[in-house]
Amino acid sequence: MGEEKKFVVTFHPMSKVESRDFVFGQLVWSDSDGKHKVMSPIVIRHK
Repeated sequence: MGEEKKFVVTFHPMSKVESRDFVFGQLVWSDSDGKHKVMSPIVIRHK
């Protein structure tokens, strides 16, 4: 507990359509055996 980690997340569009809409989702963090999970909500919009 109290441990900090840095990370980088990169998203790439799956199509060439440049929508200005927001996309909602989540990242799911889990331990190696999948017993514990934490969900981080995310919102993405194309520049």
